[in-house]
Amino acid sequence: MYVDAPHGPLLLIGGEEDQIIPSSLTEKNYKAYTDKNSITALRVFPEKKSLYLQRAWLGRCCGIHP
Repeated sequence: MYVDAPHGPLLLIGGEEDQIIPSSLTEKNYKAYTDKNSITALRVFPEKKSLYLQRAWLGRCCGIHP
């Protein structure tokens, strides 16, 4: 499946050792967004597991506070 439609800026993040949502799936989703005029970025953090479960770490690292 590909999303070849304009969209707002999208940042996909993942942990290299995530077993809940593997980084390979995050990469696959990143590659699915193909609109050339939209901003899409991927950031995989090495040696990190589930970033959802590590919200405090995510806030310190990226300034993201879910």
